[in-house]
Amino acid sequence: MDAEENFPLPGVTIENLVSRRGTLSDENGYYALAARSGDSLRFTFLGKRQLVAVYRGRRSTSASASRKASCRKWW
Repeated sequence: MDAEENFPLPGVTIENLVSRRGTLSDENGYYALAARSGDSLRFTFLGKRQLVAVYRGRRSTSASASRKASCRKWW
């Protein structure tokens, strides 16, 4: 979600910088991407600053990725 306007961000690019695999968030801001604990994930969206976060190996609703996670409140 956009932290300032509180709405989902569809089309966020999420890339695992270790495996070099990526995906896009859906219309609700959700995404699925394989990651191992310690992998760095890069989140990019046009008009927003880039974010790199380290995956800690657990399901989350923040910028940390998991099997099914959400792009929420990181900008």
